[in-house]
Amino acid sequence: MNVTIDRMGQPQVDKPVELKPAYEVIPWTTVTIDVDGGNLNYLELLKEEIIMKNIDESLEQYFTSSSPVTASITEVYYYDKYGAKQTILESNYLRYGISASPESGNFGNLTIKSNIPTNNGIRYIKVTVTNEQGLSKEFTVKQYPLEYIVTVPGWYSYRTDFGSTYEVKGNRKVSDDYFSSKVYYEGDRRNDEGIYTYYWEKNASNPSLGTYQTGKHNNNMYFVRITKTSDKYVLSVPAMDEDGYTESSPENNKLVAPAFMIASQLGTVYPQRFNDAKEHCKQYAEKSLDGQVYEDWRLPTEAELLIIDYYQGDDNSVIDRVLAGDKYWAASGNVMATNEEEDWWGNVTWKNGTIEKADDNEMHYIRCIRTVKANEPIVEDKE
Repeated sequence: MNVTIDRMGQPQVDKPVELKPAYEVIPWTTVTIDVDGGNLNYLELLKEEIIMKNIDESLEQYFTSSSPVTASITEVYYYDKYGAKQTILESNYLRYGISASPESGNFGNLTIKSNIPTNNGIRYIKVTVTNEQGLSKEFTVKQYPLEYIVTVPGWYSYRTDFGSTYEVKGNRKVSDDYFSSKVYYEGDRRNDEGIYTYYWEKNASNPSLGTYQTGKHNNNMYFVRITKTSDKYVLSVPAMDEDGYTESSPENNKLVAPAFMIASQLGTVYPQRFNDAKEHCKQYAEKSLDGQVYEDWRLPTEAELLIIDYYQGDDNSVIDRVLAGDKYWAASGNVMATNEEEDWWGNVTWKNGTIEKADDNEMHYIRCIRTVKANEPIVEDKE
């Protein structure tokens, strides 16, 4: 057997210390225990939280009680595309198939039913269990659809090769010909919150707000979790090439990462050539309002772009518009056309995006994404 010692030992030899336990003898005493059970009142639930992933019925909750129980739904809600809490009224429980019913008797399973959410958001169901003696306990059900999305509000963007951020002044640029670093600002001299470029004034220690980004106010990054594969894509982490770009093979462009984030409109750029687009995502960085910095962005695969486009055009989806241009680069070197149509009133009609051939020298828009790692400390829901 070979033993490898990979660290230095201590210079002194440990000296054993003799232990001298102290103990005492306690005399026996008589204690009377009432075991007739006449006044027992207890209620126990197996779980405080039930997870339902792409299913409409759960039998995971188990109860035991000193008397028969009833179950009531006390609250049902979700969070919309703006991060606002939306409550489902009790009068609509039947419409959504929401119910909670325990087995008869003092113990057994409690059945939770709820139609699978169609808005790509997590549905929260609060259930209260009460026995005949008035003892109550509550638990939470989190119901996930096949694909669910959580908003992660962004604060500011930059490129790692610029050398400056909104908080720390560097000795390099904060913009180039295609991309200007941006910040989400809640109210300013114009009393107009939204996304602005920022720049450094001469001899100034703090950045100043520049141009207001008209029509592109969505500072939300989106955390997308896909729980199962489907006939539209292959669920697997896309490969990266030796230069740190998303691999451009046809096989790779059918893949969708099981969990990925979409950059917000803080990452809006002017149209760029393909090679510039790849490098931009590699250098892109965005910081959330919660203080988390994300730097490992990449160009999306064709399949990932199609998923983003599909759900930003769905009125019931929790994702708001992030692909506001007409064509976006995919890692394959092809582009995805968003195919929306806007009438003279300004109403937008969405159609499914399509993949089109492109030349590397064409100029198109970019929306960077990043693969979320398995051990990454990211909030998956708001609870």
